[in-house]
Amino acid sequence: MRSGMRSRDRRKAIVVEFIGMPGSGKTFLTRAICEALRQSGAETLDFSRGTAIRRFSREWLWDHAALRSWVLRHPLSTYRLLQMIRSSGQPTRSAEKRFFWGWIKTLVRLANVRWTTDVILMDQGFLQAIWAIGYEATPARWKHVRSQLIALIPPPDVVIHVSAPDATVVSRLMRREGARSRVERDDPEQPETIRKARQLTGQLVSALPPAQRSWSNTVLIDVDNGADRCCRRAVENIFRELAQLRSREVGPRLEVDTQTGDWAPKSQSGIVPPQSPSAVRCGARADRDQASE
Repeated sequence: MRSGMRSRDRRKAIVVEFIGMPGSGKTFLTRAICEALRQSGAETLDFSRGTAIRRFSREWLWDHAALRSWVLRHPLSTYRLLQMIRSSGQPTRSAEKRFFWGWIKTLVRLANVRWTTDVILMDQGFLQAIWAIGYEATPARWKHVRSQLIALIPPPDVVIHVSAPDATVVSRLMRREGARSRVERDDPEQPETIRKARQLTGQLVSALPPAQRSWSNTVLIDVDNGADRCCRRAVENIFRELAQLRSREVGPRLEVDTQTGDWAPKSQSGIVPPQSPSAVRCGARADRDQASE
């Protein structure tokens, strides 16, 4: 891979958010793309792991103070966020508090690193926070609360929607040690659990394009991550799209044609994407490609 990502003049980083149900492969894909970008010479931050701070360390104390400072300096925004989370119908006050401070933490830490790197990859960012809030929310209230929360997000440059077949998701979750997600807690082998998680993800992804005008330049990429390992070609082509975005040469919305493995514009967008060689191909077809390489 060639670089093309580094700029002598520091610009605001490209922010990439991943969205997908637990077990879809977000973290694996995030790490693979991060490694590919770093090898190319791009300064890349794996946000969830790169901004983690050891509890009670000096950095933790500074971070703790920064979060409280943001709340004090933005009382109206703080009140609105807290009211939105409470109106979603969370089962406990502790859940409301966890989601509230998790959101503030992401907001403050993201602002601190936006100008210090080239690309920021977020597999546990705002969109996954909204997904988690929605999983426990009262269904009757959720659509309204969801649209309000989306409006609060600093629009990312790219959203990568990672999906996988139900059987693959269940298999991955059952192999994990411990219940790390709400889906695992509710038993992923129960069809209703997976159906709820998939429906929630689909509703959230569908709500993004018309959410607000400031999202008009956000690129949405759909990746079918059906194999246990996303193929090397997937990482390479997502890398190319990020490099082209850095040069402002990419269209607003792309998806992967699962039949041909090529990039294709979403039918409603009318945008023709830039030419790129055979793009993301995961699953059984990708395995055959890897075997032949």
